[in-house]
Amino acid sequence: MIEFQKQSEHERTIREKVLSQFKNVKVWQKRGDRSPYKPLLILWVIGQCLRGHDRLISYVDCCETLEELFRTFGPTRNSRALPMPFYRLRKDRIWELTDVLTLKENADGDVTHGSLCKNEICGGFTEEIYDLLRHDKILAIGVAKMLANDHFPETLHDFVLQATLGEQPYLEIFNQIVTHQDSSSIFIKSFRRRRDRVFRKKILSNYNHRCAVCNFFLEIPTGHWPSLEAAHIM
Repeated sequence: MIEFQKQSEHERTIREKVLSQFKNVKVWQKRGDRSPYKPLLILWVIGQCLRGHDRLISYVDCCETLEELFRTFGPTRNSRALPMPFYRLRKDRIWELTDVLTLKENADGDVTHGSLCKNEICGGFTEEIYDLLRHDKILAIGVAKMLANDHFPETLHDFVLQATLGEQPYLEIFNQIVTHQDSSSIFIKSFRRRRDRVFRKKILSNYNHRCAVCNFFLEIPTGHWPSLEAAHIM
């Protein structure tokens, strides 16, 4: 059940359906490891949707961006992952491809990077999903919150969302959305004033991006320090 404020029964039904569709997206997992490629692609496309971009996105045009996202937030062991989520996501019934019949699958059920480029394949959410997310920003960000909770550690949430949704007011809404433990129900808290980001930057710079208490240091490839927070200490 979805617990948005001021929603009709019809809106409730639609939002429940959309959340369930994204909740049930299949991701590869083994021994506790979960592949983040599909969630990263979905989050980035949600960002494109919120900014009013076209529903269908050229694989060629988004390759560089997706490659950077996969390299930053995904396992480094798989350098051939780029085409997989773009092609496989259509089986989750939220995604569609143009000219899919021109593609030939290999023995693993995948297609190559070259074939996607050669056939100028475009992909994107189905018209129904795109229109819903485009016109219901709270729902779109609720989906993003659910995916972040399900597939990424909390310390990386801000960095993943900044890299996919972008530097938008949507990030503030993201921080106001509360999800139930099963991620199937979400609602909006009252808004609160966010701390100035300049404060965090100054504090981390002053302490050389190390913990002032234990001198802990951790940096990920993009130059972010996800395990550190800036706070007043007495």
